Amino acid sequence: MKILHIAEQGSGGGAESVFRESVMLLKKYDDSNTHLVACKKSMNLPFDIDYSFSHEISKTQLIYSFRYKIELEKILIHAKPNIVHLHHTGLLSSSILHVLWKYKRLNSGFRVVQTAHTFEHICSHHAAYDYNKSIRCVDCSRDRYKFKIFYRNCSRSGYFHSVAKGISSLISHFFYKRKVIDVIIVPSEFMKSTILDSKLHDQDKILVLDNPVSKGFLNQGPHIDKVDQIIYFGRLSDEKNVQLILRAFALYAKKNHNPYSLLIIGEGPDADVLKSLSKELELTHLVTFMPFMQHIELQKYLSASKISVLASKCYENAPMMILESLAFNIIPIVCNHGGMKEMVSKFGFGVMFDGDSTESLAQKISYVVSSYDKFLNESDLARNLAKSHLAQNNYVFELTKIYLGVIGDE
Repeated sequence: MKILHIAEQGSGGGAESVFRESVMLLKKYDDSNTHLVACKKSMNLPFDIDYSFSHEISKTQLIYSFRYKIELEKILIHAKPNIVHLHHTGLLSSSILHVLWKYKRLNSGFRVVQTAHTFEHICSHHAAYDYNKSIRCVDCSRDRYKFKIFYRNCSRSGYFHSVAKGISSLISHFFYKRKVIDVIIVPSEFMKSTILDSKLHDQDKILVLDNPVSKGFLNQGPHIDKVDQIIYFGRLSDEKNVQLILRAFALYAKKNHNPYSLLIIGEGPDADVLKSLSKELELTHLVTFMPFMQHIELQKYLSASKISVLASKCYENAPMMILESLAFNIIPIVCNHGGMKEMVSKFGFGVMFDGDSTESLAQKISYVVSSYDKFLNESDLARNLAKSHLAQNNYVFELTKIYLGVIGDE
């Protein structure tokens, strides 16, 4: 079979890293199929790009890009794939789905597989979070036509962005309802349940498959001596709830004569607010802010840390932070909802707190600090469990089985 992998780009973290790792593993271990790649030109990819999408695009084209429509039509004519595997395609616009729907009508054996990294099947702006109210939200999940975004203004970037996202979502759902996607791959049972709630897709067409990780990822362990340090690494924005981390850390620090320090690594719209809050809470001697850094540089700070915290207001899907913590012998403290709760429960490693409670997080920090050695002793068992779940050969086997299964469907 010939499988065409489509993504917006190959560089970056999160969905982009899953795309890179998936294609690399399939090209390395799946000799029975041909794997082609179509994405925007990206630096330092571990494989060649067979077809490139344009980089230049106007904001209005994000709703429906005729340029990407024409480019994909040409790619399909040239590549003649049996399967298209969509990875992360949001900024390629809904025109991608239109092209694939038309191609399916002309080619009866052609199939489309999608790896869903966001909540696009239930939320107009893909986040399952109302940025206007700063709350988790799945109100549109069962709506046949998702119009709420037009009057709630709930997207991250204001009214015009909400309108653009709303129109794009309506177009996308037009094609979802017409079964343009044959199988949706998700990395968590939680995400599967949210998509099923939309009533758009059959249960047997949504398959759970753990995201791949690079070889040796879970064998890294500490490279330098640990220090008494808590770490947060990620975007500094409202939905990540770093303000709650600071306030909880302040409560913890006041009750301890020799508290851990807190290291916050990342960038985002809340950076200045968080630095001001640190001063207001009189934490400047204990809290250090550092800018975003590539993972290779981040590793030395992960190696030195003992505890990590993820306090997201949003659901999160399958946060890599928990696996990264496990890889570097860090005890993760996370909210008790969404993909965070599922991953801690799956691997039996980490601590959960009431995601809306400063006091709950402060208590859990104190608990983990006092019981750090006990948690560390449990990490080997959790790491071995994670290795069995995330083995590369298992991932390739399950993914190729999905390809064979979808081609066999009539």
